[in-house]
Amino acid sequence: MKPASGIRERIAAMEVVACRLAHERACWDKGRVIRCQVGDQDVLVRHLCGSDVRRQRLACAHTTARNVTEHALLELRDAGVLGEEACAAFVQELRTLGDQIHLLDHRKGDADKVYALAAEAARLTTDAAAHASRDEAKALLRTMELEHDGYVERLRDWRDRVLAAADGQGG
Repeated sequence: MKPASGIRERIAAMEVVACRLAHERACWDKGRVIRCQVGDQDVLVRHLCGSDVRRQRLACAHTTARNVTEHALLELRDAGVLGEEACAAFVQELRTLGDQIHLLDHRKGDADKVYALAAEAARLTTDAAAHASRDEAKALLRTMELEHDGYVERLRDWRDRVLAAADGQGG
């Protein structure tokens, strides 16, 4: 079972980090949102995670780690460590969580743009409506960050169940 041990270790090495999709946050300079032109659109500049980070993190929206992990599950199935049904269930759960994170990423990107522009506007005024708009946008972002935390917990649980199955304790 030596080959399966290496596969198991690849899965165990995948990180599950509660980053709250931080890469969607707009970049700021001296109280102003940094923008760039893409075609005829004014786009907010964001801090994107490096490919080295994305390769290791299962809860990242733009990760390649979920694909690598899915392939490892299939290798565990082919090695006889996971049954066909257990493997299919683990793969489907991983894909579903990945889809949910990806959709949240898009929603959070849109919400962060609203927040950044509202926060920038609120810095320039004492108008209560502008501050209320900023606060409302910030609260929505917080809700989305907590939603991502939930996906992180579900991925941790998922990884623990996969590892237990690879160790012969289920699957």
